[in-house]
Amino acid sequence: MRFLALLLATLSFSAAAQVYKWTDENGVTHFGTQPPAGQHESVHIRESSPGAMGKGNPASSDLELRAQRLELKRKREELQRKVDRREAAARAEAARGPEESWACKYSKDRVEEYEVRLRELGRRGYQQWEKDQLESWKREAEREVQRDCN
Repeated sequence: MRFLALLLATLSFSAAAQVYKWTDENGVTHFGTQPPAGQHESVHIRESSPGAMGKGNPASSDLELRAQRLELKRKREELQRKVDRREAAARAEAARGPEESWACKYSKDRVEEYEVRLRELGRRGYQQWEKDQLESWKREAEREVQRDCN
């Protein structure tokens, strides 16, 4: 246990030491605490706490980061709900199909009703205005079928 504490203390002191960076003739980059013979570039290691971004108070930066993440998460969830609602509506419409809508069924029922009434008129006899009226209503219902079922 003491060895671990001593090791950590030693490593923390060496992290604060000067660090040198150099590239050898093969293009390999090296880092070390001793400058190489010839060229060297100093790298400054700054202290920071985990989660700290930029300048200022690390705690406020952490809070700002959390707030941004929560806001992004909320927006993402809201967009996902919109997408889910649209997909559900599209699936319901596809499953129902235009033939299954109540307006389409109602228009088809009206066409069928006028056809039945026209047949009955033909069996019992009719005046011309009755036939013209029923045929006019039937044509109107057929236009509604075209509108509501397509």
